[in-house]
Amino acid sequence: MAKTASKLAEVLIGETPTELGEVRSFSISTSRNTIDVSQLSTEWKEYLVGQGQWTCNLELWYDPADTEQEDLATKARSGDKVSIVIRPQGTGASNPEFSGDGVVTSWDIAGATEDAIGLSLSIQGTGALTQSAQAASGGEGGASGGEGGASGGEGGD
Repeated sequence: MAKTASKLAEVLIGETPTELGEVRSFSISTSRNTIDVSQLSTEWKEYLVGQGQWTCNLELWYDPADTEQEDLATKARSGDKVSIVIRPQGTGASNPEFSGDGVVTSWDIAGATEDAIGLSLSIQGTGALTQSAQAASGGEGGASGGEGGASGGEGGD
């Protein structure tokens, strides 16, 4: 399996996804509950699949001039939902991306001697976390765009 440097990763925020600046690290965690339906007379427990949930944790360098960071701060105070897209391998045709809506549940600024000011935040998902492959961009699809044009022409006949 190929390995990818984290430096390619992108975190995008907002209804029109815009790259969040100064990201140091990210993590996405999913979990699913189980429902115990075991009977007293059985030796082994039996479970049904329960509800799932996801969270996203971000570590950033604090930059009050970064519009997306300030938007997250506002939503942390207001409780409004935020849309997030994580591209672990960066932008590119067929690269994976994870997206969903959530609520900022924690937003912490911290600093220390001999350190830059940092920002940590957590987003609790509301609804499903979607995993998909990125579509080819217009610049990369020159040949396939031409093929699509020919198909479009045939469809019009």
